[in-house]
Amino acid sequence: MTLSSSYDNPHLGSFHSAELQAFFGEPSNADAKDLALFEAMREYWTSFITTGQPSAKNGIEWKVHTLIFLLPPKY
Repeated sequence: MTLSSSYDNPHLGSFHSAELQAFFGEPSNADAKDLALFEAMREYWTSFITTGQPSAKNGIEWKVHTLIFLLPPKY
């Protein structure tokens, strides 16, 4: 199953720390789409930790972004 960049999950919800379900025990009401997402999340994290580049088979490409922080002037 290929993942899309948007994920709407009305039965599991989306709340702070919900991603921990992917790593520490999947909920009993997880369906095939949830399990595919959890597997991809584990692959992204593992590849990022071991290589510095997040990737997952059947996952979306993780594009590099450059952040520019604008700091307020000192008074």
